[in-house]
Amino acid sequence: MLFRSKLRTEIEMPPDGMLSLKPFVIGPDDGNAEQYHLYAVSNHIGGVSSGHYTAHCLNSTTGNWYLFNDQ
Repeated sequence: MLFRSKLRTEIEMPPDGMLSLKPFVIGPDDGNAEQYHLYAVSNHIGGVSSGHYTAHCLNSTTGNWYLFNDQ
């Protein structure tokens, strides 16, 4: 029987909201696919076989973050 476990890796976002994946890109540096803008975070609370999801999402017009939770 195969068992799985959750990853609990924390990622720190820079204050400007732009995440660079340059240290993880393999291949030629064309400068196009290395900067990512954070606009949503999906969260899972619970174990591998059950739990609850929430999301934090950015309103790009107002710049405000909102929590979506159907609990």
